[in-house]
Amino acid sequence: MLTLRACLVLGSALLLCNVLAAAKKSQSQESLQLVEALTTALKELTNAPFSARFSCPPPFTRIIGECFYFNHIHPMLTWDDARYVCQSAGGDLAEPEHFGALYLFLYTQRISMHITEGNDHRLRLGAKVDDTGTWKWVSGRPVEDVIWLDYEANTTDLCMSLVIRGDGPPALAMDDCQIAQYSVCELPL
Repeated sequence: MLTLRACLVLGSALLLCNVLAAAKKSQSQESLQLVEALTTALKELTNAPFSARFSCPPPFTRIIGECFYFNHIHPMLTWDDARYVCQSAGGDLAEPEHFGALYLFLYTQRISMHITEGNDHRLRLGAKVDDTGTWKWVSGRPVEDVIWLDYEANTTDLCMSLVIRGDGPPALAMDDCQIAQYSVCELPL
């Protein structure tokens, strides 16, 4: 019988293999960065102490030193409303330190998100454009080194979304903050 740690490592390795296959097809900078992030996350997962990986209070799930929650109770919310719900749960909209950890978490949530091939979902993350036109996380830290998938908003009220694609690796997008979307919360540790 496989231990929980072995199952997580095996699942992570399978996810990495799928991403590597997609990256070989596209050879985009975004795909290569995703492979690097997932490889780092897998190394951290295999080396982290058991107690450090599994100590987030419900409804949050700990993945490599970060605690995430896919908000499926209030699925479609504007950025401000999603942030309020996350704060009510004790966290905030996700500000991942390692996107690889977020990708691994979301991979475990694919069934509850009803993601299938060719079916894309946009998830609210905790970054938006401030009054000066600068992208900042909810903590106030500037957003750095982002490769955007697309730009779909006709407004200056822009928020970050993570596009989960049924047929490719996740990507970041700029969206109108007032459009209702799914969201991911994170509990600071």
